[in-house]
Amino acid sequence: IINEGADPLYQPFQFTGKLYAVALGDTIVRKDAAIANVRHNKIAFLKDQFSVNVDVSANNMMGKTLSLSLEEIGENGVSNLGKVNIPVGTEKYFKTEELPIDAKSPGLRHYRVRLSGVEDTNPKNNSRDFYVEVLDGRQKILILANAPHPDIAALKSSINTNKNYEVSVFMADDPTYKPGDYSLVILHNLPSSNNSIASTLAKIQEKAIPTLFIVGLQTNLLKINEIQSAVNIKAQLSNSEEILPDVNPSFKSFILSEETGRMMKLFPPLIAPFGEYKPSLTAQVFLNQNIKKIKTEYPLMAFEESGHHKQGVIVGEGLWKWRLFDFLQNKNYTAFDEIINKCIQYTTVKDDKRKFRVQAFKNVYRTNEVIQFDGQLYNDNYELVNEPDVKLVIKNTEKGVYEYTMSKTLNAYTFSPGTLPAGAYKYEASVSFNGKTEKVTGNFQVEDLDLESIDLTARFSALRSLTQKYNGDVLSFDALETLADEMLSDESIKPVLYQSTSTKAAIHFKWIFILIMLLLAIEWFLRRYFGSY
Repeated sequence: IINEGADPLYQPFQFTGKLYAVALGDTIVRKDAAIANVRHNKIAFLKDQFSVNVDVSANNMMGKTLSLSLEEIGENGVSNLGKVNIPVGTEKYFKTEELPIDAKSPGLRHYRVRLSGVEDTNPKNNSRDFYVEVLDGRQKILILANAPHPDIAALKSSINTNKNYEVSVFMADDPTYKPGDYSLVILHNLPSSNNSIASTLAKIQEKAIPTLFIVGLQTNLLKINEIQSAVNIKAQLSNSEEILPDVNPSFKSFILSEETGRMMKLFPPLIAPFGEYKPSLTAQVFLNQNIKKIKTEYPLMAFEESGHHKQGVIVGEGLWKWRLFDFLQNKNYTAFDEIINKCIQYTTVKDDKRKFRVQAFKNVYRTNEVIQFDGQLYNDNYELVNEPDVKLVIKNTEKGVYEYTMSKTLNAYTFSPGTLPAGAYKYEASVSFNGKTEKVTGNFQVEDLDLESIDLTARFSALRSLTQKYNGDVLSFDALETLADEMLSDESIKPVLYQSTSTKAAIHFKWIFILIMLLLAIEWFLRRYFGSY
């Protein structure tokens, strides 16, 4: 019975001997319906719809109708999410059903698929539990433009390749957008002489919304110098020049793939206002400007964090040409999408400023897996410390409360309660430090996956194929006593003789020297005695 992992028949084992197997188990195929396997995403995003694929098998049940139901198990009980009827058309039946699930609530969600409507010999394989982490991580991005421009479509298409982002596009004169609802605001050619967007900029400053400025020929350069400090611009809008990207080797905040780095050297130029560009001392410059094949220190793309407000500046319009060139060269937009999405991710990411952190290594464990926690405590200078004790409480409504003290490592904390019974658990870690009590809460699940109960029919043919691969044989339990005689009479099985030779210097054998000295002493005595000397 193969219930998990790869089929050993097709594995390249380094085994040169003969393989013998003893056939045990019941080979009778009984009346049974089973959920053979469940395949699902481990992570889904809030308000998305994802699906679970359920493999249903049935033996000796032709003409029956199975009922496959999907349930969600929560603190308030069991909710029925859907049901599908499966008519069994053959004696040995197999079908994969795809069931949709709406991710309505964030957190670790507990689901169950169940077969019902028939009686069979093994009810243990009629249900299967699984868990999906629903993340409320989708970030809303606003692209605000001074006027319609092909850059807008290029940016939107690129950002939409990441399911974590939801993009909205508005013109600056549209009164319906609300910048406070977004995690990032991209300003294309804004502020401009026609659109000062004063109220929008005030809201961005008030809420410290990450902002990415795309400086073009319509941008109000005096105003943009006032609202961002990453790049100081001294330029004239009446003149423009072509600029090429040049990757700054000292930029380490994110790394591009080698292929994308190669493509950037081939990208067509952007159009930027002619002038001088100077990065601030704290700016992180990702790209410099290459003007007429001369590398400069003028930034083309730079980022800065002022307080808790992250800002980025892209100097030049014409990003749509990069995307089009990428497709012409590679028949895809991979390089351009990587550049834009990494810039978006870097601008929107929020630093974890918590001074006390405790987390389980995984969200879902099996009953035979060891559960592990680790923790960190930081002082006011964000240096790791571990002088105070950390209390860890693990709670389960059915199994009770477990209280522990986490172990101290070099400068952090760790703890393992071992294995736990199946169920839903919550944990709370607390520590008293510098007169304050810090607490961290979380949850995890322990699932009981009884693989042995899924399929109870022994398949001797699989054993026979495996032993034949290694020139062996399958024996019944009654014939087990003959195995030793068979192996002894097998001429291909011969004993292996090993011979080894080692040498040692005579100086290591002291008794030889003692014997020689003794013989010399006897000779000297006899010669003296018989008058030879």
